[in-house]
Amino acid sequence: KDNKDFTTFFETYDELHREAKKRFSATSDSEFRSILEQTKGQQVAEQYHVLSGKIQIEKFAPFHNEEEITNLYNIINNLYSDINK
Repeated sequence: KDNKDFTTFFETYDELHREAKKRFSATSDSEFRSILEQTKGQQVAEQYHVLSGKIQIEKFAPFHNEEEITNLYNIINNLYSDINK
């Protein structure tokens, strides 16, 4: 995040996401969201859904706003900390 290597940022997120899905034995994003809702509650599942949308928008944006990337980093950090509890 700090060295402005946005490609690595998104690759690292994808790896984190794959590991979390694997931990919950989810084979798809929708299954992962359902499992989150069952095990962590609706709020965490909704936060995940919103984050996924933001990641997709930012990942394919022609330019990256450093403030938005920092915001995503903080959301990812907090959400995945909750998921992995």
